Amino acid sequence: APAPPTAPAPTPTAAPTATPVPPTATPAPPTPVPTQVPIAPPVRLSIPTIEVDAEIERVGLTPDGAMDVPKGPWTVGWYAPGPPAGELGNAAMAGHVDYRSVGPAVFWRLRELAPGDEVIVHRADGSGRRFVVTGVRAYYTDDIPLAEVFGPSERPGLNLITCTGQFSASARDYDRRLIVYTEAVGPAFRVR
Repeated sequence: APAPPTAPAPTPTAAPTATPVPPTATPAPPTPVPTQVPIAPPVRLSIPTIEVDAEIERVGLTPDGAMDVPKGPWTVGWYAPGPPAGELGNAAMAGHVDYRSVGPAVFWRLRELAPGDEVIVHRADGSGRRFVVTGVRAYYTDDIPLAEVFGPSERPGLNLITCTGQFSASARDYDRRLIVYTEAVGPAFRVR
């Protein structure tokens, strides 16, 4: 019986070898991540519309976790655990609307501010930053939108806080807080 036909044997070839291909361009160096230069702490607050020109003191948290308040009737308290005014995020500053045995205090006229009014923060390094009022709102103390007032933001904001509403003699406090929202405008400048 004849043998079945067979296919011709394949001709062995050399195995492929990897030849490095030279790059057509040099790789770009890694892009440096921009770092924000720390901003000097705020030392003075000016609000020309309501004739405020006040020193700023650092405040933190009270034992029950609320923002502390300035120690006197004529100073403004900057919430130092948050960003300084002019840095990305929402800086917060509080002042008394009135003060025991004094009467009207530094933020007595804060409720008169309206969108477009200017707020100026002077910093320890001699620079300053302008802010413009974008809104004024009153909230019951349990309804304050904390993330909106103290939380992160894509732009530099400054929120001014004081008491408003009804005063409770037994609680020795007001039932609402007035928040004046502002945003930075223009670059920092040298104070004269």
